[in-house]
Amino acid sequence: MKHRGQLVVLLTCFLGALNMPALALQVIQPRLILAESHNVTLKCAYDNTRDEPLEQFRIHILKGERGANIKVCDLYFDISKNKLPNDQSCQGQPRNGSVLITFNGLNTSQSDLYICQIQKIHPPPYITSFGNGTWIFISPDRVEMKPCGQFTQTTLIILVLTAFFMLYSVLITCLHWMLKKNQEEQNNEYVNMEPPKHSSGRRRGNHIGYRT
Repeated sequence: MKHRGQLVVLLTCFLGALNMPALALQVIQPRLILAESHNVTLKCAYDNTRDEPLEQFRIHILKGERGANIKVCDLYFDISKNKLPNDQSCQGQPRNGSVLITFNGLNTSQSDLYICQIQKIHPPPYITSFGNGTWIFISPDRVEMKPCGQFTQTTLIILVLTAFFMLYSVLITCLHWMLKKNQEEQNNEYVNMEPPKHSSGRRRGNHIGYRT
């Protein structure tokens, strides 16, 4: 009975040790990222409760809900080698307890849930852990106002001549209007100097004489 009790205790400890690795690596990532550009940086942090530094590990970035996600980034890190891994769609920069994943060329249609998956390779044991996911929203493109180029000498001459002819046309129009208005005022002030015709006074009646 004594040996059987010790065997049960050892078996319980062994099973507990098997379950510990799943809880020994916790992946932490932000809940939301609002990006105004096409380059987005996602921070995948990890908490190794065993206080063993990760020497060799792999990071996958999965896009979409759990179970229907798509792998969009795959990076392998070996801390003993000072070489940064690069993928065609992402770059990784390891930090103390985290990795910065940078995506280039994202657009609004790629706004989705991005999940960090970390696979601990060395030191053993091998552990795989997932983060809760980060919602990344890409803002639509803004219409950029392009600055005007510098005026060339030809452009400046054309602008000056255009302004001159416009001013000349305005002056001619105003002068013509003033002359026409002045002429109308003179016609209204004209006085007829011809003396009035007077009648001879009493109108003579027509007398018809008859001879008897």
